[in-house]
Amino acid sequence: MFNFDFIHKNSLHCNDVSETLKIYGVEAARRAIINEVVSVFKPYGINVDFRHLSLIADVMTYDGGIRTLTSRGVIRVTRIVLGQVFI
Repeated sequence: MFNFDFIHKNSLHCNDVSETLKIYGVEAARRAIINEVVSVFKPYGINVDFRHLSLIADVMTYDGGIRTLTSRGVIRVTRIVLGQVFI
């Protein structure tokens, strides 16, 4: 994939979180989620604290995959994560 001289692999940006997960792993996918949420809110002048975005990304990537932000996607993980936070 990176055999071309004109591709700068250290400065690549991809907005496909699932591809980022597949190629670079869960930590890169977590950061991609944060970057995408920031890029959606920024044009509207909405600033969200990094700690909140980090918590959302952590919950979405808790099990090594990507969960959606729906009640079915996150509800099972939320109990586990919140249980660990308040112990």
